[in-house]
Amino acid sequence: MKKTVSILIFFAVIVSSTAVSAYARYGGKSIELNSYSIVYEKGGVSYHYEDENSNTVTLFEKNTGFPESRGRKNSSFPAKYDSRDYGCVTPVKNQGDLGTCWAVSTAGVLETNAVKRGLSTLENARFSYAHLIWTAFDDSGIPGDVNNGEYIKPFGNGTPYTSGGYDIYAASSLVKGCGIVNDADFPFDVDNPADIDSYDSADYYKNNGLVMDEFCYLPYDIAAVKQWIVENGSAQVSYYDQSDRYKKTEKEEQTVYAYFSGRDYLSNHTVSIVGWDDSFSKDYFKTVPAQDGAWLVRGSWGEEHCDGGYYWISYCEPSFEDFCGFTVKRVDYDFLYTYNAAPYNKLYYNENCPSQIEFANIYDTRYVENLSAVGFFAENGNADVSVKVYELAENATSPEDGNLIFNGSSYIENRGYHYIEPSQTVMLEGGKSYSFVVTLSIADGKAFMPAESKSQYENSQEIFERNNIEYTSAAGQSWFYAENSQWVDMNRYGGNVYVNIYTDCTHSGASVKNAVTPSCKTNGYSGDWHCPMCGKTESGCVLPACHNAGEPVFENSVNSTCYAKGGCDRVIYCSVCGEELEREHIEFELMPHIDNDGDGACDNCKTVVDTEKNSLYIAKHAEITVPGGRTVRYNYKVSMTAYCGNLPDGYYIQWYENGSPAGEKANKSAVYLTGRLTESEYRYTAVIVDENGKTVSQPSGASLTVKTDRSFFARIISFFAVLFRLNTVNLNK
Repeated sequence: MKKTVSILIFFAVIVSSTAVSAYARYGGKSIELNSYSIVYEKGGVSYHYEDENSNTVTLFEKNTGFPESRGRKNSSFPAKYDSRDYGCVTPVKNQGDLGTCWAVSTAGVLETNAVKRGLSTLENARFSYAHLIWTAFDDSGIPGDVNNGEYIKPFGNGTPYTSGGYDIYAASSLVKGCGIVNDADFPFDVDNPADIDSYDSADYYKNNGLVMDEFCYLPYDIAAVKQWIVENGSAQVSYYDQSDRYKKTEKEEQTVYAYFSGRDYLSNHTVSIVGWDDSFSKDYFKTVPAQDGAWLVRGSWGEEHCDGGYYWISYCEPSFEDFCGFTVKRVDYDFLYTYNAAPYNKLYYNENCPSQIEFANIYDTRYVENLSAVGFFAENGNADVSVKVYELAENATSPEDGNLIFNGSSYIENRGYHYIEPSQTVMLEGGKSYSFVVTLSIADGKAFMPAESKSQYENSQEIFERNNIEYTSAAGQSWFYAENSQWVDMNRYGGNVYVNIYTDCTHSGASVKNAVTPSCKTNGYSGDWHCPMCGKTESGCVLPACHNAGEPVFENSVNSTCYAKGGCDRVIYCSVCGEELEREHIEFELMPHIDNDGDGACDNCKTVVDTEKNSLYIAKHAEITVPGGRTVRYNYKVSMTAYCGNLPDGYYIQWYENGSPAGEKANKSAVYLTGRLTESEYRYTAVIVDENGKTVSQPSGASLTVKTDRSFFARIISFFAVLFRLNTVNLNK
């Protein structure tokens, strides 16, 4: 059971606001830290880095052009690809003349990934970029929120809708727990955008059950970008857009729109890439690039722009900047602790040990919680990262002054936002201070720590205005391990480092209210579950009316005999109202036969229990008094009598004709009158049977064979015999 992020964050920021308020515990002198500033340009989507002397520096390879040597042709990918063919690309949006492309493209990339991952449908994935803009350019307004007062300022007299933005704006809003929300909840009117001050602070940390999973910067290696698109649906990129650089070409009954600026200008527009074509001719561009090939781009100026809102940008576009990707996941935590509500503007490094950086945040937990993940921004790829968690001592003076309760590690391939999840349960007790120490190491170059800073640096060239960001921080929250092997409190430098923790509530104080026990005739209710720690609730369910089953009783008992099974009824009645709830008939086994007189038959039911004894007994008393074979005139009937004295009760004499029972069975003397003898030979046998007509032994009586005379004279005699009713022959006379 997971609660909505809006409430989770509400609790989290209240908890975080109490973290290490006693600055005296963490004293120390100020130490000069090495850093670079990130300078965001006015009204665009570009930024640059400056050293402490305000000189522009290059820290990362710029994504300009794409030489053949970097693997544009890769056999593991098709020459052409379009994510629309796979049913995961949502409709084109329209930003109009506003500077909201960064939010529009981010919402589109998140939508596509949600559909790609099966977390939403193509029809339902409509995410709000108005909410992203609000949460980037305004604070929450929630009393007690540790990040209240931290936000991005619009340029000059501009508004959040005209000031432009960057991928990091969106990522910063998402990782602090704002969004993802549905467009229906925060629609955007391009002609009359809402005043962000009119929004309700209760919706600041709202989400629709989905949050950002991964944010990363992709190297401009075409294979890497293609792989990301295939796996996740789309990627995001910025470039310099100029309206007169588009070219329209009629191609095989299709209109093609292509863009190539040919200029290494600062980027001013952000779009999403949904496909590619390696053979897209360089001749389709107004200025001819060095080679064929282009990205298929989903724009943000509505379906009227270019080809239904789509167009192609050359692989060689020199103004490309920040290929990046966003993915989504379901909310998988209860609390989020963070000190960051705005993008970072500083990259600190350790001059004496440039390939490694170590930094930490300290949080006070309010409840008993389990650590779900530690999240952090990293401005280095191909890095080894470790996360250590310390339960701090009462008088701790550094983030490592306590008991180490977790030590995890991971490898990160790209710059961006990453998580490390514990492989075992890490329980955080309520009312204690914990530090979360991140160590990032790379093979060569400088390892950076993204951080907030109120220090402002002026660009000596003064070409662009800078976007200002308001930060808040307090003593004892964030730390940096300086080159003199000393932990430094980052509050002295005006901001926090970017380490968030995600925890699961243990619900140890949860309770159930409004429960109603069902009666025999009335429904009940299981009750409403509520956790006062995380604020989550879960409605109960109706409990159907039910009886209270009593102990079983046994009725209608009948004992078994040796020839009939007895039984009884097992009955359960309601102990409250007495209604019969269940009845089951139980059958008893037969009792054994008893043969006390030794005649081989049961004394009670006369069933033969000893065939040998019983056969001898019957044979001894058999008195079949029929003579041997005789010849009988044709068409005569024969009357036969069998005798057997002293037969036990339940046994009878039965005549058999040619192997089948004939006539009625009798106890002492059995008379059988045949039908008219029309065949040449008959065989009769007298046997002993039980009451079911089953022979109890081999035939014990004599057998008789009767033959008919078929001569002419015999028939004449038979005729007169029948005529004078003299057609019966008694064989016993």
